Amino acid sequence: MLGQEFLQKLPNGKPLVAAAIDAILATLFPKNADPAVSWRLVSTAALTSIVTVALKALAKSGLNQDAIAKLTGALQGVTKAIAAGDSFDLDDFAAGLEKSLAT
Repeated sequence: MLGQEFLQKLPNGKPLVAAAIDAILATLFPKNADPAVSWRLVSTAALTSIVTVALKALAKSGLNQDAIAKLTGALQGVTKAIAAGDSFDLDDFAAGLEKSLAT
């Protein structure tokens, strides 16, 4: 699943895979996170599914800092939707992320 590019290092020495996982967790669980959103993410399989889908999409599209920024934007959309009371749809997230990464 994960290619060699995930082991490449950023200028700060951090492997790209670590930056991707950090981006996922920091975006989904910021310091000022809505507790209801956090609970919905951890009380279901959503979190593990999001990480799996995100890493697969990054592996498919190519992993770089731009891709991580696009991933962060997609994840912010997830947290905003959940905070607004919308349900989380993994297929919609995956399709939206793949579309964003393709541009």
